[in-house]
This record gives sequence, structure tokens and C-alpha cells, in this order.
Amino acid sequence: MYNEQHLLLRSLYELRKQEAPPISGTEALEILIAATSMPVEEFNAMLRQALDELQSREGISGYRARLLLGGVDLEDPAYIKLIEDLGGLVVTDFLCFGIRDFWDQVEEDVEPMTALARRYIRNVSCPRMIDHDGRQEFMEFLIREYRVDGIIIQRMKYCDLWGGEGAMIQWDMRKNGTPCMVLEREYLMSSMGQTRTRVQAFLETIGGY
Repeated sequence: MYNEQHLLLRSLYELRKQEAPPISGTEALEILIAATSMPVEEFNAMLRQALDELQSREGISGYRARLLLGGVDLEDPAYIKLIEDLGGLVVTDFLCFGIRDFWDQVEEDVEPMTALARRYIRNVSCPRMIDHDGRQEFMEFLIREYRVDGIIIQRMKYCDLWGGEGAMIQWDMRKNGTPCMVLEREYLMSSMGQTRTRVQAFLETIGGY
């Protein structure tokens, strides 16, 4: 059932590769949060219905840049809405409640405990695991697949793991020419005025590339 959920979510993300995606980053995060709190059978049924409806939905156009949003846990869609209200469209992510949670499948032809252990050890990890090269390779894959114009890394205040990882990602992206910005945030949606100003400036910077 969970493998089916993961495949359905990947189908949702396939729609976000389109030039005019039928779903925003804000809506996608709302769906992903629901996946963490609903019975899996009920969620799968609702997502299958949503995918059918999205096929005929008018796509989103007129955005200023296609963005990848990465970083720490993010369970507040209002954070992405702020970015999208300024003209940036979040077409993919590198979040715990996002692509890192569902991208890999559990092998079904292996003893269950072994299969689960392999999935947890080998999946795309957060910076608590020493595998920056693996994360960087995966992010470069996402940039190509989703035609990303820029990256925003949101890190929780005092999170040293993403403090170091964010700096390393910025360094790597500088070499391949992808604009990248690190935004520090608190758990509550505070200092949104400063965040809005920085995102707006970042989108204007992308326009100059």
C-alpha cells in the first residue's frame, strides 16, 4: 500500500514537470502533509481521483522562475504560498515531507525487515547522513528533470546540519551556474517581511542569468 502511495505521488510530481503545471507547490505540499496523517488506503483513493481531475485542469503560467525548494521539515504551505505569490513556482523539492519521503520504493520480493532496512539506509538522506555527494547528484537530477531556474534552501534557525549543507549546496551550484539562496527561518511564520524581500530580490537576480 505504501509503495502504491509512493508511485501515485511520483505521478503527481510528473505533472509538475510540464511547462504549465496543473498544480502549484503550495497545493503539492498540502497533499504531502495529508499523506502523513491519513489512513493510507483512503489517501491513495483520493489521490487517484485527484490525478484524474488534474489531467483536465488548466496549467499555471506566467510565473517568473521554476524553483526547487530544499531544506528542513516544512509543514506549513503558507511558506511556499509566499514564494509563489511573488512569481516563483515551486515545481519540485528536496524536503523531508516531500520527495525524500516517497522517491524510493521498498523491495517486495525480499524478506520484509531486510527490505525496509535497505530502503531506510539507501534512500536519499538528509544531512544527518554523511552523503553530500549523493544528495548533490540527486539535486542535479531534479534540476534537469524539472528544468529548475533557481534553488531556495530554507533552514531552521540553529540547525547546524542544514547550515553546513546549505553552504555546500551553494558552493556546488555556483560551479554549475544555478542560482541558489539560503533562507533562515523560525518554526513559526515570523519575519515574513524580510523573507518576502529576499525572495523578491532572488527572483530578480534569476532574471539576470
